[in-house]
Amino acid sequence: GGTMEPIQTMIQQLFPQEYRDSVTVFQCGHVIPDDHLLPICLTNYSSTGKFNFSHNHKNNVQMIHQLGDTMVQFCRNVPGGVVCFFASYAYEEYIFQTWTESGHIRQIKQCKHFFREPKQANEVDKVLDAYKKGIDNAATL
Repeated sequence: GGTMEPIQTMIQQLFPQEYRDSVTVFQCGHVIPDDHLLPICLTNYSSTGKFNFSHNHKNNVQMIHQLGDTMVQFCRNVPGGVVCFFASYAYEEYIFQTWTESGHIRQIKQCKHFFREPKQANEVDKVLDAYKKGIDNAATL
């Protein structure tokens, strides 16, 4: 399940002492080369506007529209894929609905394949298959 470090601390918290030695940990390298990854943390959307996604401000529609404008620009200018993470499924749904109404989702889909993480585990394979087909089709262009 993603990066779950420090793993030893988790093992100590989840397992009684007598079972800790029987825990097998599988780790592998990152799935993409380091030079293909650029994590960015944005604090401002303009010279005067600051992103503030604290609990009291996270539903500010103007700020969400500014984030949508920013994501559209990223999608237009970043080669390859763009991944956007949200704190919860509920908040991702709120952002998605707001961006759908504002036209941001349509603009993103004009320049990138668009996938959402499903809430149901049994739907993940369908999304991953569609994602792989998108990559395969892009590779043949």
